[in-house]
Amino acid sequence: MYEIINKGSNMRYLKYFFLFFFVIVQVNAFSIKYASEPFLMGVGVRNFALGKTGVSDINSPAVAYWNSSLLLLQENMKYELMHAEVFNGLLKYDTFSGTFGRDYAMGFTLARIGINNIALTKLPFPDREIGEENQPYKYKSVNNSD
Repeated sequence: MYEIINKGSNMRYLKYFFLFFFVIVQVNAFSIKYASEPFLMGVGVRNFALGKTGVSDINSPAVAYWNSSLLLLQENMKYELMHAEVFNGLLKYDTFSGTFGRDYAMGFTLARIGINNIALTKLPFPDREIGEENQPYKYKSVNNSD
């Protein structure tokens, strides 16, 4: 009798373990979607031209972004500016990256992702419904960037 009761409690714990395991797997599956977001755009003109394969490219000034362990293989100072537009020019992506130093190599990357000229609208009569005599109008443009 004791073994049957003990097996029942083990089954209950096993059920909780599988439930916990399922929740962890689901959370990880959804977090993978956003884990590589910073690397989707990439940095460097040469790396964009080569299909964003900058991990092993030692000739790129953006080596600090892709693989900083290759900084010591840089022989001289390099820098580059890059401008890219995505979604038919709606999203603008600008980067400045470079490497410098001989004995102690250093690298940097500055990036800006932004959407310009976002129209903010108002209604002439906010307490009324939108209609022929209450059309929204643009009162201001703003920019959003990181």
